[in-house]
Amino acid sequence: MDTGIDWRSILPMFGIHERHLFNRHGPCPICGGKDRFRFDDKNGRGTWICNRCGAGDGVKLVMLATGMTRNEALRAIADRAPGAVFAASPRQEEYRTDPEEVNRRRHALQRTWDEAKTLEEGDPAATYLARRIPGFGPPYPAELRCHPALPYRHLDVRYGRMPALVARLRDANGRPINLHRIYLTADGRKADVPAPKKLMRGTARATGGAIRLYPPGRVLAVAEGVETALAVRLMTGLPVWSSVSAGLLANLFVPEDVREVRIYADLDSSGAGQDAAAKLARRLRRSGIRVSVFLPKAVDTDFLDELVNLHRKAA
Repeated sequence: MDTGIDWRSILPMFGIHERHLFNRHGPCPICGGKDRFRFDDKNGRGTWICNRCGAGDGVKLVMLATGMTRNEALRAIADRAPGAVFAASPRQEEYRTDPEEVNRRRHALQRTWDEAKTLEEGDPAATYLARRIPGFGPPYPAELRCHPALPYRHLDVRYGRMPALVARLRDANGRPINLHRIYLTADGRKADVPAPKKLMRGTARATGGAIRLYPPGRVLAVAEGVETALAVRLMTGLPVWSSVSAGLLANLFVPEDVREVRIYADLDSSGAGQDAAAKLARRLRRSGIRVSVFLPKAVDTDFLDELVNLHRKAA
């Protein structure tokens, strides 16, 4: 069934570069393999195959690239492609609201959080952040923890256990609903796995939520990735939240006592980061909140890149 979507136009809005969207073998946008990915777009469904990541359609590719659930990806795609038609499938992972499933997910999230420890200098998570973010160190945000040996599974393949940086995602009311994981090596580098950054299955939809790295004041800064948000903190001293992805940034909710929001957007050649920032800014301004949008200087960079460049110049 043809979805009616021009996937080569839509996928770059979610960070999938145009160079990946040709029917020939090349680098994988998910795992980074140099010659293992092919985008064939069979029947207009955005289909693709990777020798490591597996295969899927355009919706699944958006999910892997952004960390969204399937429902969130469907809504985000529909926002950008009005009139899109998606076939129902028993294999689709829909958000389930029955109490038994929600309770199972809640226990899994709580168990993972309890097994993780607060960040300490020298642990894999703190080392990873120090490697990535010049000048970053204690005191560490309480919403970040280090799990010593978290199971990693991708497309039904188990890769064993490995350290992970775990970040707690809260909904618009401040309730914990999910955990964002960045899988690592023991010496604090990003793990060599197909998708090292993953959200767990949450107890509620992530729309409107964020990783609340620092308690907000009347002024709040927001950015996409955890690392980028922490870089913004170092550059500005402001309380900052991470939305995890562009799709979640566009729908972020902020507390009522926040009167000014400063959005530190990614500057994507696809326009995804800028579009998400503009959508959030319009919505917040309608509610009377003062909003400023900041962009890095170079295309396909973020404010973590800006911080790294500042340190290189200083050195």
